[in-house]
Amino acid sequence: MATKNKSIGKSQETKRVPGRKFPLKFVSILLGVVLSITAVVSAGYAVRSADFLRVKHLYLEGNNHLNNMEILRLLNVKGKNMLIMNSELLSRRLLASPWTKSVMLRKELPGTLIIKISEKDPVAILKKGNDQYYLDDKGVLLEKIEKAGPVLPVITLDNSNKDALDEALKLSDALSKNAQTRGKAVEIQGTRPEDIAMRINNTLVLMGFGQYDDKIASYLSLKDEIVRRSIPVEYIDVRFANRLIVKTSKQES
Repeated sequence: MATKNKSIGKSQETKRVPGRKFPLKFVSILLGVVLSITAVVSAGYAVRSADFLRVKHLYLEGNNHLNNMEILRLLNVKGKNMLIMNSELLSRRLLASPWTKSVMLRKELPGTLIIKISEKDPVAILKKGNDQYYLDDKGVLLEKIEKAGPVLPVITLDNSNKDALDEALKLSDALSKNAQTRGKAVEIQGTRPEDIAMRINNTLVLMGFGQYDDKIASYLSLKDEIVRRSIPVEYIDVRFANRLIVKTSKQES
């Protein structure tokens, strides 16, 4: 019995391997992502280059010693984009000046930057050779004095001795707080804290260190009497509690 061939009379079909097809939904999502990124990049560029965001107006407040040109040089913000401006960096630039105590920045659209500066107050004048410098309450040199300014105590000691300088600054602060000595011409001298002295009204007053409010009060309690009686004085010593020493000078005959 002959075996039947199932393929007789029919040609065999060749099977084709289908290519990889991406679902339409995936393609749509990918296209959307690309368009979104393009839009964000374009918007970012537009914002960075937007004219209304560039600094056109700069308002300064509180700068008495720092001049406007110096501030503009330190900031370098003219024409810069306010949106990407680093306020902390700008503050650090201004704080690089010894005069600057604190800084507050405010941005206002369109194109306005407001800067409020709080400056240090000089508390004394340091004399170094023929030059004089303003000092803050920490002993930092603020500026070389080029023209006459406020009357402040003049410190003539070597500022390399930090302990002595700290005491001189404390004495200067006490003199400024006392209504009778504020604004008077005073020279503060000494090589060590215990040697601190001041020359006021052509009188040498040995102060030592510490308790300057009480010592100034002791000096003032004697001053008027000495002047009234025309007593020639070499020095007044107020270094010791509950004891005042007045060393009279010998008058030439």
